[in-house]
Amino acid sequence: MNSQSIALEPKRLKDTEFTLYGWNTCMQFFKNRPDDLCRLFFSKQRSSALGPVKKWCAVKKLPYRELDLDSLNKVASATHHEGIVMVVRPIIPPSIYPFIKGGLGKKGIAVALDCIGNTHNLGAILRTCAFFGVEGMVISNQEGQARLSSSAARTAEGAMEITPIYQCTDLASALRDFMSRN
Repeated sequence: MNSQSIALEPKRLKDTEFTLYGWNTCMQFFKNRPDDLCRLFFSKQRSSALGPVKKWCAVKKLPYRELDLDSLNKVASATHHEGIVMVVRPIIPPSIYPFIKGGLGKKGIAVALDCIGNTHNLGAILRTCAFFGVEGMVISNQEGQARLSSSAARTAEGAMEITPIYQCTDLASALRDFMSRN
């Protein structure tokens, strides 16, 4: 199970919930972190394919409901939900410093993002990182850097659950530390 974190875009229910939508995004989340699922919403067309997830919800006494298209659009705050929306518990990306200390693995690939301002671009980069087996992606907390939002998660198509994501406050300093250590 991946201990990845998702930073919240806007404040949501006292920072305790995060909305995921899109088939691949939600199924990868459920595969990796089912205990962090809070609620499930789905279309009639997705109902039969979600049997194991609905069973999990029933066993854990989590709310799940079939909704019409307009209601799903409202819950997701988007129209690109592909008939599934999950409300989940977020966890914050850890600091880069344990990653620096641990060093790179076999592939020796890490990606650092500096002011990627568009959440869709962030999600696409994450998806590419997952495809190539990047060992860590670092995002700064600096102004101008897109946050890990619902739309970034949807564009990433489940890669947020695969690619380790780290955060830092000073990217230049973190990269210097990383280079001197690795």
